[in-house]
Amino acid sequence: MYSEDPAAAFDSGLVNVVNNFQELHVSTIVPPHYAGHLKLHLEGPDGKLLPSDAAVDISMLWCVPHSHPHYLKAVTLLGAVHAVPALQSVHMPLGNFTLLGAGE
Repeated sequence: MYSEDPAAAFDSGLVNVVNNFQELHVSTIVPPHYAGHLKLHLEGPDGKLLPSDAAVDISMLWCVPHSHPHYLKAVTLLGAVHAVPALQSVHMPLGNFTLLGAGE
């Protein structure tokens, strides 16, 4: 996942999938209120389109630091009261989408 926008300048780097089923967690930080485009480059091991049985699920989270004015609201919504004494950030789900393989 990357952006060509110089104001954002993020790139999660290349991720290699080596198994038929693999769960990966790749993170990148996007600037607040980012309204640009996120770009993905996905291909199968042969350099072609993803196989028809492939699926890539992308989840977006908002990392809410303890100093944010809506931190306690986020903690309440998530039921994450354990985060408060340690001043831990909490992660609010913003949504997700799934990309499916295109076939042979």
